[in-house]
Amino acid sequence: DDFIPVQINGESEEEIVFNGKTYKSYELARYLRLSSYPTHYFLNSDGEIIGAQPGFLPAEVFSPLMNYVSEDLFGKVPFLD
Repeated sequence: DDFIPVQINGESEEEIVFNGKTYKSYELARYLRLSSYPTHYFLNSDGEIIGAQPGFLPAEVFSPLMNYVSEDLFGKVPFLD
């Protein structure tokens, strides 16, 4: 699979390793500028954030978005719903 789902509680003290650095969950949320739940982040294979989609998405929108990202179209072709 091309995706690894990770859930972060932005108020937790649980430690998470992200790009080789250890953060408490709330610190990582702040680092990612997480302002709403849920927010879906998409990272490339180097761990760099290539996009973020805040808010709940129904499956009929989320599935094409996942395909768009996995086909490496981000930044090349606009995502149309």
